[in-house]
Amino acid sequence: MISYLVLEWLQLFSQAYILLPLLLVISRWRSHDAFRRRVGWFILFNAAFPVLSWALVSLFNKNIPLFYVASPLLVVLIYRLFNAWPGTSAMAFWRVIRGLVVAYCLFVVVDMIWLENPMTTFSRHIYPPEKLLIVLMSFYFLYRFSRAAHTDFSSLWIGIGVGTNALLSLMILLYSPYLSLQPNTVGFYMWYGLASFVSILTYSFYAYGLWVYRSYLPQPKLNRLLANQPR
Repeated sequence: MISYLVLEWLQLFSQAYILLPLLLVISRWRSHDAFRRRVGWFILFNAAFPVLSWALVSLFNKNIPLFYVASPLLVVLIYRLFNAWPGTSAMAFWRVIRGLVVAYCLFVVVDMIWLENPMTTFSRHIYPPEKLLIVLMSFYFLYRFSRAAHTDFSSLWIGIGVGTNALLSLMILLYSPYLSLQPNTVGFYMWYGLASFVSILTYSFYAYGLWVYRSYLPQPKLNRLLANQPR
């Protein structure tokens, strides 16, 4: 009983912890570039999801359709996030990823209509390819970051956070069939606790990445300011 209460408090803390990166995004919104602003929309989506889920359960006693809608939205948000990184959209491999994102969204629609009932059944099909696609996008971003020897460590920490979340979530998802998810079992505590720990870890990456970000003046504007300096 005590262990279950601890897990409940851990889950609540992991959900509330997202307020830290969210506040950092809002407080520095005007100084953020396109990449950081899309991080803000991504974090806002993650903050709004449990609130919407709770509201649907409270009002209609049903929140399963939200998971079917949220999954492709999450993939598109992350695609747009990394697409904002300079030069990404012109890369040939990124065009392949774009096609995979479109294919995944179509797959979710097919799954909702013909394979599973989105009103009564949690999907067993959409989450493994969702996590794999996010891992692929994150790792490609980190690969390009390292090859170009960038020094924008804010983006690096954010990319690590997105990739870590997807990779660890995929591992938990693949391992969950081997766990007994009945209350008061060791497997239940492992699954419940690991999911909360992954959220706290990745939100820390986002928060740190946003905290260390420093905006820079565009070169033409900087040149004008330097030209007007008294000599």
